[in-house]
Amino acid sequence: MKLRLVISSRRAPLGDLLRNHLQGLLDELPGRLPSYNRKQLLDDLCFLLRSPLFLYAISPRLRHATNPLRVNGLIKAEDINIYALNIMIVRDDNSWATQLLYGGTSLIEGRQYITTEQAGFAQSFHWFCDEARFLSCEFHARELAAAEALGTAVSMQPAVVKPVQVDLRQTRARAVAQKQRRIVKLRVRYQLIHGRPVLTKGPR
Repeated sequence: MKLRLVISSRRAPLGDLLRNHLQGLLDELPGRLPSYNRKQLLDDLCFLLRSPLFLYAISPRLRHATNPLRVNGLIKAEDINIYALNIMIVRDDNSWATQLLYGGTSLIEGRQYITTEQAGFAQSFHWFCDEARFLSCEFHARELAAAEALGTAVSMQPAVVKPVQVDLRQTRARAVAQKQRRIVKLRVRYQLIHGRPVLTKGPR
């Protein structure tokens, strides 16, 4: 009996490629990483990098990265060059920072200020995990709120807004420390069902 080897030309789904790449980046970090929920961190990062609203929010950074995205109109998950993503832990002045980078531009950051090199980077990595969890919950809630308001799926065409000046060197962690962050409050009622936030209707 003859066996014939057939090699499929089908590519792995985008979500699988992204998750596998992020797993590889985490594996390349120093072996003395503090204890953390690896699955949750991967879930949060994968959600954010495929979220239309998050990609819209960080589009100025993506367009001005070392390997910029040259996309007309809205940036979609399919436009992202997965292999331009990197996770690094760096010593920066008197702080430790754990960063998700795209072509050298920081997208998500956890930063521990006023700490010695000998103290290590563990706390900055914890802040990085917390930041990813916070952003994931925030943008998931925004998408659910938009879907409920529209009575349909989240619109891929955000309202036209005036251009804003974006400091590409600033991440949320750095801005908080410098007290330059503009705070926008979003109040959403939700409850966790099977580990996912689900909007609930409350009294108006």
